[in-house]
Amino acid sequence: MNDTLETMRKEINALDKTIKQALKRRFEISESIGEYKQKHNMSVLDSSRETEILNAIDDESIRNIYAVILRESKARQTSE
Repeated sequence: MNDTLETMRKEINALDKTIKQALKRRFEISESIGEYKQKHNMSVLDSSRETEILNAIDDESIRNIYAVILRESKARQTSE
């Protein structure tokens, strides 16, 4: 059982690393989008885009996590 637990933890660690890398890249892109929007006098908030993203997620826990990701993305779009 301990070997199985260790194996599963190693898999979780690998997934966590992938998630962190993907989030870092997502936030970099969000900052670039913020710069684009600022240069083109566009609003940071795009309610229809946010709704589209959240509605495409059928798992409530993942949807809740995505709501936090979207909130952080918007914050990064407005930071200087």
